[in-house]
Amino acid sequence: RRMGDTAAIETTWMNSPGPCTLNFWYHMEGQDIGSLSVDLIGTDGSSQQLFTQTTAKNTDEWHLASSFIGKLNNQRIKYTGVRGKNYEGDIALDDINIVGCDVSALCSGSEFSCGVPECVEASKECNFRPDCSDGSDEKFCGTCTFEDSICGWIPDDQYQLTWNRQAGTTYTYGFGPDHTNGGTKPGWFMAMDMWKGDDLEARMVTKKFLKSGVSCTLDFWYWMAFSSGGRLAVEVEEDGKAPVELWSVDGDHGTKWNHGQVKIGALVNFKVAFKGVKNYQWNWKYTGLDDISFINCQAPQDLGPGECHFESGMCGYRDEQVYDDFDWVRHKGSAWSWGT
Repeated sequence: RRMGDTAAIETTWMNSPGPCTLNFWYHMEGQDIGSLSVDLIGTDGSSQQLFTQTTAKNTDEWHLASSFIGKLNNQRIKYTGVRGKNYEGDIALDDINIVGCDVSALCSGSEFSCGVPECVEASKECNFRPDCSDGSDEKFCGTCTFEDSICGWIPDDQYQLTWNRQAGTTYTYGFGPDHTNGGTKPGWFMAMDMWKGDDLEARMVTKKFLKSGVSCTLDFWYWMAFSSGGRLAVEVEEDGKAPVELWSVDGDHGTKWNHGQVKIGALVNFKVAFKGVKNYQWNWKYTGLDDISFINCQAPQDLGPGECHFESGMCGYRDEQVYDDFDWVRHKGSAWSWGT
């Protein structure tokens, strides 16, 4: 983590007929603490600050904060913690309450709250198909340029090393400019931690995907410079099964971005992971990832009774065998008749 990095959580869209007050407890301790802020977010993206604390109390105590909100009209409450200059500092929240009004949530606990005042079934998040009108249900599902965030990639804390979001505009410390912007302006990518010992690994993984289509492909750009002992791999992990490696590359691939593609195919209840390996402590290695995307990964939508797109079968339709004179045939391309 770097100075200025943020961690944010927010409520679903909320409404209230009368004015409300927000009460919560917070804990901030440490010499390197950053800041904590609480904001009221509107449907147009507008932000009203409810609370901010920029210095630690430097005591091991919980503190009560209270802020008048007013009437809620399709608004969210967002809590943001900002990292300080070093790791000696922690921020915590507890016992959040909204009092003085009757609050109703736009979305239920079994629904995904979109970035606009809409709700979709929770199971539709990360299904490779934008169900929210603003596409927010697919925003943190792995497709990423890393310019604004890490897009839902989760560092696997079972491994000794980490993947970190890093800025790059020119060739510096073994890395070139990020791939997205190519040095035309500041950009970001993911870099593997390389400063620890040998025979260590770093892994980052997506959220769970419910299912993918047969043509699903992972597309990405990778950087492996001065890495004669390094390795980069792509894995898929289905529920209840050990990770399976689909692709890997070893060694030094120059001070440039290289293109990678991996066929994922049709899977259910699975995650995708990148794993980097650093083998020799004193052999400098620079491994990075940028511009990750999932291509043609939508699975066929479930069809209701009587519905069919005929792409993979007849959907239960049967040809009449007794009372008709010829047959319906599932076909691809031009028909047999002249001029059709």
